[in-house]
Amino acid sequence: MMKIILWILRIVPALILLQTAIFYKFPGHPESIELFTKVSNYFNGAFSESIIRYGSGILEVIASVLILVPSTSKYGAFLIVGIMAAAILGHVLVLGYDKVFVMALITFACSAGYLVLRKK
Repeated sequence: MMKIILWILRIVPALILLQTAIFYKFPGHPESIELFTKVSNYFNGAFSESIIRYGSGILEVIASVLILVPSTSKYGAFLIVGIMAAAILGHVLVLGYDKVFVMALITFACSAGYLVLRKK
């Protein structure tokens, strides 16, 4: 039973991250552009919207692959926890609380839960 739970805790964040990267960030979905423009403006344009959007998408794809491969799942989970901590902070400081915030919380919780349960 524990193996099934651990697999679910790996698959859920991977699917969420891959879905947002492939269907929202990389093709430049208007909601994604608006969100990352707000983040860029928060930093006075020091980083362009597209660099932040593509950079986070690339990191999320890498983390998704890492968490799905059994030998690297720990590293993927750590990377996802870090990425989602930054996303949650971004929502708290800049973006507000919406469905994307909830998805970040779910992704963070699954990856953190995986790391905790994996040790037992």
